[in-house]
Amino acid sequence: MTATTIAHTIDTTTVPPIDDTFALPIPAAPAPSRIEVAQSVDDIMDAWRLVYESYRAKGLIASHRFRCHTAPEAIQRGTTVTVKKRGDRTVASISCYRDGRQGLPLDKVYKADLDELRKQGHRLGEIGLFAEHEDEPGCGPRDLFAFMRYPIFALHHQNVDQVVIGVHPRHAAFYRGMLGFVTAGATQRYSVVRNNPVVLLRFDLSKLESSAPAPRGLRYWREHRLEPETFENRFEFTKRKLANTSLPAYLEWLANGQESDTFTLADSKPRPKRAASHALVAACA
Repeated sequence: MTATTIAHTIDTTTVPPIDDTFALPIPAAPAPSRIEVAQSVDDIMDAWRLVYESYRAKGLIASHRFRCHTAPEAIQRGTTVTVKKRGDRTVASISCYRDGRQGLPLDKVYKADLDELRKQGHRLGEIGLFAEHEDEPGCGPRDLFAFMRYPIFALHHQNVDQVVIGVHPRHAAFYRGMLGFVTAGATQRYSVVRNNPVVLLRFDLSKLESSAPAPRGLRYWREHRLEPETFENRFEFTKRKLANTSLPAYLEWLANGQESDTFTLADSKPRPKRAASHALVAACA
């Protein structure tokens, strides 16, 4: 019997229909993302709740009842918070803060290095509190360049000339090679994130105005500038705006020593209360 004869002898009416009862649904395409400067207290709280959830999931901080994470030095008028959203959902966040009376978060571990820069007349700013939602697709270099340009230009337009960041040593090569940061301090243990290692990096904002050869990320920033108008409606921290949030109580909790990584339930002896957080005072000035 030939192959053709075999093919024609098959009775297709006896082939059972395909049962798709248990077929997996095709996932919907994710909503397009957009980057925004936080303008409301709800934006701020959503951003710092995301930081809390991200850091807690990575084991960098312990769970606590306030369910948000920030630095006291970040709650001030010189702070800009940037978020990435899909629909109404905040899926990534990054913050920057200008140096002031309360200092910068990285003073906790790099005060001597930062004070040396201050003595040289530099005007400092810091970028930190970066977090992404666990379901968010990993961002590529260009996505990071686009996101980081917001805090970079926010500080640039506030007359800052040197930006500092603290990163895990294994990520330092990316920031040096792709963005033009330089090492500004030796690797240390950072108590805020359970003594994980951190290295201090510095970026000279005058590079934004230079035409000298530059790494890929810096070229992107030069070609995709953000003007001051981008930040004119950013959220400004005031006592009135913070009054109905958990931040004042959270700051008091931090001021009384609960930020310590070594704190556990077994080490829960009452601590003498300290004065109200200097960050809240700065925010209300």
